[in-house]
Amino acid sequence: MGRRIIFFKLGGGESHYSLGQRYHLRVIEYNAATKVELRNKTCIDLNVCPEAGAEQREQVLQGWCRRQLRGLILPLLEKWQVIPGVQVADWV
Repeated sequence: MGRRIIFFKLGGGESHYSLGQRYHLRVIEYNAATKVELRNKTCIDLNVCPEAGAEQREQVLQGWCRRQLRGLILPLLEKWQVIPGVQVADWV
């Protein structure tokens, strides 16, 4: 399976922030499932099919960022709801 690394607007080479940390975005185009990987402390790999446009790439990246945030929020909610004795009705 051939992989092509490209660098341009939402195609890579730009900086994106996640959880207050700045990362260099690398977009890797190949014909397989779309995914986002935290490569190291400075780089995020966005793996997409070559036909994916900027809007779809942005949705994939935002979805990944939201999942990362949700993983951190749940333990905080469990801890801090007990202290004041309140329950969060809903959060997105």
